[in-house]
Amino acid sequence: MKSKVHIIGGGLAGMAAAAALRADGFADDITIYEASFHLGGRGGSNFIPSFTRYVDDNHMMIRANKNVLKFLDIIGAKDRICAAGFKLSFKEKSFCKLWELAVESVLNTSAKTAANGLFFRTLLKALKAPFPLMVKESFDDAFILPFLGFAKRHRISVKYGMKCDGFIDDEELSFCGKKVNLKAGDKVIFALPYFAMKRLFPDLPVLSYNTISNIHFLLSNPQKTPIFCGVVGGVGHWYKVRGDVMSVTISNCQKVDAEIAQKVWNEAKGVLSIKGSYLKTAVINQKRATILQTPENLAARDKALQMLEANGIIHAGDWTVKSLPCTLEATALSGFKAAGKVCL
Repeated sequence: MKSKVHIIGGGLAGMAAAAALRADGFADDITIYEASFHLGGRGGSNFIPSFTRYVDDNHMMIRANKNVLKFLDIIGAKDRICAAGFKLSFKEKSFCKLWELAVESVLNTSAKTAANGLFFRTLLKALKAPFPLMVKESFDDAFILPFLGFAKRHRISVKYGMKCDGFIDDEELSFCGKKVNLKAGDKVIFALPYFAMKRLFPDLPVLSYNTISNIHFLLSNPQKTPIFCGVVGGVGHWYKVRGDVMSVTISNCQKVDAEIAQKVWNEAKGVLSIKGSYLKTAVINQKRATILQTPENLAARDKALQMLEANGIIHAGDWTVKSLPCTLEATALSGFKAAGKVCL
């Protein structure tokens, strides 16, 4: 009997699961259901109306991210990333500030309360191949468009505007009230952020989240050479300049307002020697960018994973990988693991 895999969520985890299934020879139907009208989830590009274009957040990749590289290899997009030069600028020459930048960038959690064991394990893995990588053009160009081409070639269906609002005893899925019946042999992968899983499975424990803020500036004077810079002891954490857009990331941040955005701009002019001014700015506060990666919150996360696994729920997403922090690498790995469970 021909079966079907239903993948709920079209972020990197869902895309990786679908790609891995086809790469491993899974021949039956695969459908991705995405709530929005654009793949990529929280890792994707954001359309900024005042800029009249999609703009990337600052995605951190290194050569040690073997699962991200594997995904790009499967979809035929490895040539769409390249080595990235970067520098560190010290506004405050302090080991403590350097430590804070490293921990908050990796775990999106205060260095004072973060799960240090997870950070050290991640650091040891990263040191094996720490060379930074960046997309040549955009996240969409490197991840989304090649995947859509792969999906078309390999008969992976993608349905947009499909927000899952119900899952009933392995018998049906509900998308905004529209029912999708599950047949014998069908599999479901929930590739969703935790808050969406909590909505579908209310008995899961409550987890805390943390914000990542990204400030984007449309520059009056485009830069000829891309710049990627971390600032130790600064207002902003990571600065990326490409063409006429500068994007600044602040991890472990509650909210960025116009006053902080102006401080970031003033800092950028000094640290990066940006010429000219900015024409427009946009602030994107991702209030639930990641789960809070403290020992207590991760213990509650582990309990949630146990509950899902005890009920045979196949899950994916950056929050599901115990060995890695909530990153692109964890997201890709989670998709591959979910695909492996489908094939058991």
